Amino acid sequence: MPKYTYEKDDFWSSDPLLTTFQAAAHLGVPRQTLSVWRSRKPPTGPAHIRIGRFIHYRLSDLDYWLDQQRIKPAGSINEKLPPWQR
Repeated sequence: MPKYTYEKDDFWSSDPLLTTFQAAAHLGVPRQTLSVWRSRKPPTGPAHIRIGRFIHYRLSDLDYWLDQQRIKPAGSINEKLPPWQR
């Protein structure tokens, strides 16, 4: 049976897993904030992956979560534009 191998560039070109430190830096929040969000019932922060005792975040999950946090003010210019121009 052939052993699976990957090229480092192929791996990072997909959806990388970030450490808690990297995820916190990407979101601009302290690492402890991510821990608090994970410990709430239900969790309130971005989706995470537990591998053993380590926590990881997919970059796409962080970006998706950020998009969900976006607040559009009522009467903003975005409401006057067609959806493809927002």
